Amino acid sequence: MISLESQKDSSYFYVQTDVPAIGKGIRRQDVLGLSVVEEGEALTTGTIKLLDPLNIYDRILHRNVDLTIQWGYKRTGADPLASAMDGQVMSAAVDRRGYHAVIQGVSGGADENGLQTFNANFICPDFIGLSQSRLFSKVTRQAVIQQVLLDCGILPANQDVRFVGMTTSVPDDGERQDENGFRYLARKSSEWHAIFRIGYDAGGVACGIFLSPDFLSTSAVARRMTGGATLALRYKAGSSSNVLSYSWKQEEGENGAGANIRIVMLNGQATFQAMQVQDESVTVWEFDATKLREFFGPDKTMDQMMAEVKAIMASADFTSPTIRKYWKPVLQSTAPNGLGYVINARVFGSPFSTPPMVASFEQGFPSCLTNRAANAALRAQDGEIGAAGAGPVRKNLYYLRKVNHDLSDAGYYCDLEIVDSYLALGAVGLQ
Repeated sequence: MISLESQKDSSYFYVQTDVPAIGKGIRRQDVLGLSVVEEGEALTTGTIKLLDPLNIYDRILHRNVDLTIQWGYKRTGADPLASAMDGQVMSAAVDRRGYHAVIQGVSGGADENGLQTFNANFICPDFIGLSQSRLFSKVTRQAVIQQVLLDCGILPANQDVRFVGMTTSVPDDGERQDENGFRYLARKSSEWHAIFRIGYDAGGVACGIFLSPDFLSTSAVARRMTGGATLALRYKAGSSSNVLSYSWKQEEGENGAGANIRIVMLNGQATFQAMQVQDESVTVWEFDATKLREFFGPDKTMDQMMAEVKAIMASADFTSPTIRKYWKPVLQSTAPNGLGYVINARVFGSPFSTPPMVASFEQGFPSCLTNRAANAALRAQDGEIGAAGAGPVRKNLYYLRKVNHDLSDAGYYCDLEIVDSYLALGAVGLQ
């Protein structure tokens, strides 16, 4: 067993393997720490960090070694290992238990002071699903997502699939899956503007959501996955403070949403897609290779083709006619609320912090984050109310998109990435 217990805050982690000799070969004084990264639309990953003065750990912790991971806080007089580690459980004992993982790769290095280190990088593969090529036909988008979630091990009773456009039937020529189930769901969450996450509830039951942002705060399955709590953040709030430092920004770029260019598989072929948010709607543009071939046809001179290439290279804005003429709109839907805020915070560690937990900024944050609904000037700027202050009151919602659980002798801390609903959609969606 690989273990570490911090004297600073009573945090700990244990890593067990299916080969007892492996754990016995790890010296306690060489254990530096553990990081576990949970992220929406991504499989859980992490790293075990060790000192390696003898350069031996690459022979002990290598690819494909199975791990079971447990971390959190020890209770006075209680032994965390007294709890069974054979199921994924978020326990009342303030720890997370039984995470199954597999070492995917290793790395290491040394500094000028002679300090040699070794890292075992792992992935939690339980929800990858089936890798297959198949065609869904004569069904709704909702039925497609429900079936792929089932392929990933999520029973219907533990699914919540609700998103705008879910009753729309797939195209007449069908909806194709050409990758494993998890990767397919991550891709469709971007294309169909939904928040996708698979995880465990407190009882170790596998759950999955595929939701439009408006449904997340009321989803019973999402509450099960996050322990039913809201992530309340407080900075310089006395004894109730849990934030050590933070930074925030409003995302810049293509309509506040970055470049948004991604590669997707359509009917077995790779193509490029781009997202544009404008006038309260989201438009998905697809690269039209036919138009490009037509322009660079045999009737064009070399000078004409070179001039066009230079014009394309000089165009930094997707809205430029030079760029846009090679793309065609394929999908349009209502844009989510929000302004594209992303907040990074380092907080005291909590095993219960996991995506897609709803977050709120309680104290010590700028007004644009704490309560937009109370700021008439900002709401008028957003188009939420008129200049006279009339109209609906709406509060911006924030979601935990990514958390890095970081445990070492220095204690247990979490690095959070929180976004508003404008940026919460999909791994390669509105980002």
